[in-house]
Amino acid sequence: MVRLDFIEKVEAFKGLNDEQMTAVQNCCEEKEFQRGDKIFGVGDEARYPWIVMEGQVDLRFDLPRRPTAEENTIASIAGGKFLGWSSLVPPYKYRLSAYCASRTCKMIKIDRTKLTKLFENDFKLGRIIMTNLAVIIGGRFNQLENEIVKRRGQDVMSNWKW
Repeated sequence: MVRLDFIEKVEAFKGLNDEQMTAVQNCCEEKEFQRGDKIFGVGDEARYPWIVMEGQVDLRFDLPRRPTAEENTIASIAGGKFLGWSSLVPPYKYRLSAYCASRTCKMIKIDRTKLTKLFENDFKLGRIIMTNLAVIIGGRFNQLENEIVKRRGQDVMSNWKW
């Protein structure tokens, strides 16, 4: 079982009281992955939000019918970070692919159905988590913008004639 002291450090669960964290804990299951394992893929049905307990996960924009490539990494996520937020908002499809980028990754898989039941039974819990997720998503969007600007700048500079 996932320890409560870990759950209280997770960015998406900041502001929850002990009773609410215990309820979230009951929705969680630990999973382990090895380097290169695909945790979920772009376009897959988003059934689970995930939290990185140990290791590093690369979020990539994989192109259809092409093998994954490290160059497609948009962001790297490490301990205590939440991913798979698409499982909580329609159309419930993952927007990126996630791969274990370290030797091993220890992850928390959250049962979306149980979590959304908690939201229905405790509106304050749902508001806190969804507000925290809005902050997380905004930060990831900023990361994506910065990565696009960086790559675009590199493309422009490599085309300059000296």
